[in-house]
Amino acid sequence: MKISQNSIPHGVKLLHDPLRNKGTAFTEIERDALGLRGLLPPHIHTQDEQMERFLQNMRNLSDPLEKFMALSALHDRNEALFFRVVCDNVDEIMPLIYTPTVGLACQRFGHIFQRPRGMFISINDRGRIADILRNWPHKAGIIVVTDGERILGLGDQGANGMGIPVGKLSLYTACAGVDPAICLPVTLDMGTNNETLLADPYYVGLRRHRVTGPAYDELIDEFITAACEVFPDVIIQFEDFANHNAFRLLEKYRNLARDAQLAGDRVNTEYYLQFADHYFRVIADNRQRQEEQQARYRRNDEPLEYENEGDAGYEDSAGPSQNDITDSFDGDMGEGQQR
Repeated sequence: MKISQNSIPHGVKLLHDPLRNKGTAFTEIERDALGLRGLLPPHIHTQDEQMERFLQNMRNLSDPLEKFMALSALHDRNEALFFRVVCDNVDEIMPLIYTPTVGLACQRFGHIFQRPRGMFISINDRGRIADILRNWPHKAGIIVVTDGERILGLGDQGANGMGIPVGKLSLYTACAGVDPAICLPVTLDMGTNNETLLADPYYVGLRRHRVTGPAYDELIDEFITAACEVFPDVIIQFEDFANHNAFRLLEKYRNLARDAQLAGDRVNTEYYLQFADHYFRVIADNRQRQEEQQARYRRNDEPLEYENEGDAGYEDSAGPSQNDITDSFDGDMGEGQQR
């Protein structure tokens, strides 16, 4: 086995790199070539053995949140083993790394915080978002971003909503084979109107109420522009934005796409339609959740739960259809016509 001495980090730095760390599974040759001799116990374990050891310890835990924390810690130190555990035990692990457990993890995010994952960009970072994104050490190919205002059925979780982009991207890797090295979870911290979080000494986000209006829109615009500049061809998925912003931003980008098409700008037409489609998906997802709540109500006579009164009004409205996104875009748009 020939290993390039310059292709990957060595020694302790390698053991602290979750994308490349294999722990006690490093072979004798790898330990010599990569400066790991003496930094690991001498016995070499197979990944199968590592997985069984982890599962045994995790299954001894009774609390789902403790299991979530154990999986997060594994994700932070050995991604190959983490995804092996997930892929080989999907039915058991998926409810722990995403719904329903991720909702509780978001609520308790500051209290169980171990180490940062992804990028946190706040309203205080206006004017320098491109520079901040360049701090990310990898070439991002897919970004899942949230502003934390409508996390699952829990409402405004502010910066604690980072659990959603992290969990969603984990599923993309485990279920669709997306390379974890190109995955970038992002939280846009606009503040929070959740008074419980603002009073929580362990809350990780800005201690201020939410920014609205032009300042909010300007940060969204700057983030989108910066992400496309720093990571050309990146896919950006918006997740768990509140309905009132999703509807408004859908209309904004749909209008920008229409203007670009009228000006004969095919590139920007497709560019703006991409973001209109993202906001449509946010709205459609929110509507599906509302329908599921109504179904539970019909089955179990349970009361419906809304994040806040403002969103409930949007849930009850018909909202746009998928066809609305591309209405009036019936010219020669190439691939854009297929959206």
